[in-house]
Amino acid sequence: MKPTFQSTLISRLAGLPAVAGLIERLGGLDGAPVARSGRTHVHKLTGSSRTLLAATLHERTKRPVLYVASDGDRAEAARDDLEFWLDRERVVFFAEHDQPPYDTQTPHLEPTAARLDALVRLATDPGSVGIIVVAAAGLGQNVVGPDVLVDSLLKFQVGGTLNIDKVTERLVTLGYKRTPTVEDVGEFSRRGGILDVYSPGNANPIRVEIDDDFVASMREFDVIHQRSIRPLDAVNIVPTHELALDPDRLELALLELEETKPDLAAELREQFETDLYPPGVEKLLPYLLQNPGSLVRYLVPGTLVVFDEAGLVFGALEARWNEANAAFERLHGDQVHLASPHDLYRSHETVVADLAPFDHVGLSALTAE
Repeated sequence: MKPTFQSTLISRLAGLPAVAGLIERLGGLDGAPVARSGRTHVHKLTGSSRTLLAATLHERTKRPVLYVASDGDRAEAARDDLEFWLDRERVVFFAEHDQPPYDTQTPHLEPTAARLDALVRLATDPGSVGIIVVAAAGLGQNVVGPDVLVDSLLKFQVGGTLNIDKVTERLVTLGYKRTPTVEDVGEFSRRGGILDVYSPGNANPIRVEIDDDFVASMREFDVIHQRSIRPLDAVNIVPTHELALDPDRLELALLELEETKPDLAAELREQFETDLYPPGVEKLLPYLLQNPGSLVRYLVPGTLVVFDEAGLVFGALEARWNEANAAFERLHGDQVHLASPHDLYRSHETVVADLAPFDHVGLSALTAE
């Protein structure tokens, strides 16, 4: 294969003595894992040289990389760079919500879709992921457990069986809205044996043709012109929110709550009778059997953690944790069942403990302290 501009730069960087030594310590030039190297600091890096080094470390060590930036803007810039250095499909972006802690408004659709897509890929196809890009806030917030998320997925396979009535019911419990024609993410429509679904994380909706409870064909289609884009063999349909509810899980959660928090259980039963995903439902994560915890649980062993300015990252984590605690103190007097910051967010110290099992590389513009 003819070398590209990107591969040439990666090769040249990997050939520098200092970088070659780092690669050898982290995984060997052949990609074979070696003993843990602990923490390394690389300084005097500016601009895109940081993401180029991260891409080089991934390429040469064959280890997945968690690239941590201090805020959403820096994370997005890093994602754009890494998609240039590497195949775009190998870069996963865990987007940052732009809402403050304890905001009860429904999260914006675009970051929610990107986050769900990232979690599903990490949980179901980790081998396809090269670099995960996340802002500090993404590590400082609990997410649904991988087991719960995977259990919630609807999996369609050409040639497989599909009961369209049951699938329609399941889509509703996953937060989808039935419409005459699919136009937006989170909608589905059914016309006879044809099911259209627009799932978060997908660039386009899919059309499933069902014949006698068998999936005859699937294809991605253009939402405006209704034209087919490409055929599909298999697809995962994900929830529309960052938690997975179904009648059985919800009932079990409410029964458990009745033992410890009967007033909250009664309040939630009333809410869920009218809307399975009421505004602010994400703040109920600890009460709904979602196995909440760190994003780090989605990482495979041997993942290399790269900090883009570790001081800024941990400063942002501390600021976010303080903001969550301040919001809780302000609100919990009127909302006695408000989940504590420890149930929804992760402190600086907790994130440090989460990442302790992994090798770290710190990147900075200044010299090491």
